[in-house]
Amino acid sequence: MSRRSLATALAQERFDRKACNALLAAGLCSDNHDTAALRAFQTMPAVDIDGLSLAYKVPSELVARTLRRFPADSAPGPCGLQVQHLREAGPPGATEHLLEHRTSMVNLLAQRRACAAVAPVLADAGLVALPKLRGGVRSIAVGEVLRRLTGKCLIDLARDEAKRLPCRLALKPLFMPPVLGLGDMLQPLGNYS
Repeated sequence: MSRRSLATALAQERFDRKACNALLAAGLCSDNHDTAALRAFQTMPAVDIDGLSLAYKVPSELVARTLRRFPADSAPGPCGLQVQHLREAGPPGATEHLLEHRTSMVNLLAQRRACAAVAPVLADAGLVALPKLRGGVRSIAVGEVLRRLTGKCLIDLARDEAKRLPCRLALKPLFMPPVLGLGDMLQPLGNYS
């Protein structure tokens, strides 16, 4: 598929940003020694799951908010499930019922209660080799949407929990003016020009 036809197809789906990127992108790397070396990164690391603590329970409002914040043009995972599929699933009027099921699924995954047979599928990520500006290749992993949704929900829970910690007040003066990357977590107390 040519760049122009890909950009046209993306524009018809209203993915304007991706359409522009398709016209300007250098494309994927061809198969060579560097891209073959990336295949070594596609192994499953051994993790002691039982040694990890359980996650908090994710509320349905957080799942709905996180799903809305996903960019519409997010890449699908290896199984092909897209964010848009989750948003548009079900008949009209079934939104609350589907949200309950999505929340149950996110909590099931977050608390490691999913069937062990699905772990390799959910942990899978397709690697795409993109050329670097100064030579070489960069591997971009695209994971499953369900795992990404669960991860984003857990990150939001951890962020909310960190905002309530009392030690935050002791650290606040150290970051004035606010350090780039801390977001709205630490608000400035005054003008520090």
